[in-house]
Amino acid sequence: MLGISSFYAGYTKKFFNEDLYIYQSMGVNLPGEPDNVFKYWRHITRPEERENKSIEMNTIYDPKGVETINFKGESFLKAEKNGNRYFWLDGRR
Repeated sequence: MLGISSFYAGYTKKFFNEDLYIYQSMGVNLPGEPDNVFKYWRHITRPEERENKSIEMNTIYDPKGVETINFKGESFLKAEKNGNRYFWLDGRR
């Protein structure tokens, strides 16, 4: 009986995807901003504008996570009311 159970457990993994993909997003990117603006805003902002931009980024910071059995690539965009939400692959279980 143990042999049959072990065979069935291995067999089902081949036919049923049990992987869970975890995607993360830091917030909604406004039109005209790069997809990964939350990660790189310091590099694309002039030094004299960084303090104001930091305040702006903190006000629009709205992290969300998605867990799915469907692999959507290393990253994907999801349309939101004010722009696009950029999700990146954070891990797999």
